[in-house]
Amino acid sequence: MDLEVTAKLKEYKELLDEGILTQEEFDDTKKLLLQKQIEIEKVTTPSDRTNKAPQKSVAQNNARTSVNESKLDEVTAKVQQAKAEGFLTNDEITSTTQGTSGAERWQNATLDAFRNMFNFRGRLNKTDYWWAVLSILIITVVASVFCLIPFFGRLILFVWVLVLTVMGWSMAVRRLHDLGRPWQWTLLTFSGIGGIVLLIWFLSEGEKETNQWG
Repeated sequence: MDLEVTAKLKEYKELLDEGILTQEEFDDTKKLLLQKQIEIEKVTTPSDRTNKAPQKSVAQNNARTSVNESKLDEVTAKVQQAKAEGFLTNDEITSTTQGTSGAERWQNATLDAFRNMFNFRGRLNKTDYWWAVLSILIITVVASVFCLIPFFGRLILFVWVLVLTVMGWSMAVRRLHDLGRPWQWTLLTFSGIGGIVLLIWFLSEGEKETNQWG
């Protein structure tokens, strides 16, 4: 695979892990990149079929490539903006050309929740948010069991509550950003019916277009 294509896939995967791109956007972009690479190879690689009608084949490929490039340019601009604002990390991403299974998505969402615990910028899509919430619930149940252990168990639970408070707030802020709303809406948690409003919002899809948070 072309090195430029591989590099772009890594960038988009990092952006996906940061919650800037949705899984659907990443998959569409990956398909466009691979399709573009295949079309370029078809144009540059001679064959009996292309020799019969080279001008027509090249024209069709160029037309499709120009459309794909316009879509890729939009995502590339999104990537550059996210990098400039510090949303992306420099971690090496493996298996960039492979699909992401449900288990892998769950694992990535959980790791990102911990990695971005102090990150209150950027966006967090609905799917990754609820995968992380599921992990948090499981860890909370396990941590509660440790309460049966005198002192040590309670200490573990206390530390987890602190981590959960910060991480939960960070996730809520970035989930609101994905919906196009500022962090101040998290204050609804302290009101009676506000928690229900936030729950309904968090079950909703985020904005498909780029907003001020990415």
